[in-house]
Amino acid sequence: MVRIKGNSIIKIAKADELPSTPVDSSVTVVIPCYKQSKFLKETVHSVLKQTRLPKQIIILLMDKDSWALQNELGNLDPRIKTICSGRKLLPSARNFCIGIATTDYVIPLDADDLLQSNFIEETRKIDADVVYVGAKLFGAHEGWWPPEMTEEIDWDKQTTLRRNPIVCTALIKRSAWVAVGGYSDTLTAFEDMEFWIRLHEHGFVFKKCFTTWLNYRKHADTSMLKEATSNRERHDRLYREILDLHPTYYGRIPKIIHYVWLGDAPKPTPLIDTWKQYLDDGWEIKEWNESNIDLKSKNAPRLLREAYAARKFGIAVDDTSRRFESLWRLLARYRLPLKEGYYTILSVRFRHRLRERLLVKRRSRWGSQGIACYA
Repeated sequence: MVRIKGNSIIKIAKADELPSTPVDSSVTVVIPCYKQSKFLKETVHSVLKQTRLPKQIIILLMDKDSWALQNELGNLDPRIKTICSGRKLLPSARNFCIGIATTDYVIPLDADDLLQSNFIEETRKIDADVVYVGAKLFGAHEGWWPPEMTEEIDWDKQTTLRRNPIVCTALIKRSAWVAVGGYSDTLTAFEDMEFWIRLHEHGFVFKKCFTTWLNYRKHADTSMLKEATSNRERHDRLYREILDLHPTYYGRIPKIIHYVWLGDAPKPTPLIDTWKQYLDDGWEIKEWNESNIDLKSKNAPRLLREAYAARKFGIAVDDTSRRFESLWRLLARYRLPLKEGYYTILSVRFRHRLRERLLVKRRSRWGSQGIACYA
């Protein structure tokens, strides 16, 4: 089209001649929104500014303030689909959105976070069931998660609930989501960590993309995760729920109680007797001592060797500090056939029967409160 204005000739391109951003027809971004409406438009714009656009953006609006944005959001771009609903728990909301997506891949995005502009383009270059990224923190706190962006997932730490280096936003094959039944809609927090564990349990492949990231907003006041972790009882209940969702996976840990006794002092036999009293059939008690550990080996950690040589046996096996880790590292290095199971110390008295799936402690496989899982 040509328009004459004064002495100037202005050429106006037709709509189909305008440069357009490539679209990846295999990707849908899903955004549940509850009480995050003040951030929602910024989040949506981070999707619309992608170097490769998704085929569809599904936004679930779950409160009055976000309902008021429905028309405005719908007018931003024809690929946006908005749905008004009552409140759903976050895993249920994600399941609902992914359930109506029609593409091969989905990207769950929280309503207050932002995609880096090359997120879709870079993650789609990698062939995996789950392509995950690191996160750049902004808002009340700045930094990166994980702090070392080269860190990849350690499934030993992930499945013993000690570290979750995967943020909730990732490129996920929708077929994998279908195969495991989606997110667990009973969890009020840690739903993404449990979802990753379930996908891993079913053999799906995870790969990390290092060339993009999620911009993760940190709030000064509160978050669902803060609410979950501020109350120890609620925190432990959530972890027990995760363990109970995977009885076969966590039931693989051998029913063996391990303990260490160094030196020639008499053992506290009455305490060990309480273990036998409350252990069901099938449990075994394994003692580690000088006869089955070469504590003088050059492979043994220096602190362990020096403490043993000085007959500081309490330091050598002290599980109330990080020094206790040295002995279990030694056992792991030897790859002894009975190293899997549950570890305890000889100051622990059992007062009720044990449910082995509930013995996995948070943060540390050794645990400062008695029993710890080593799997």
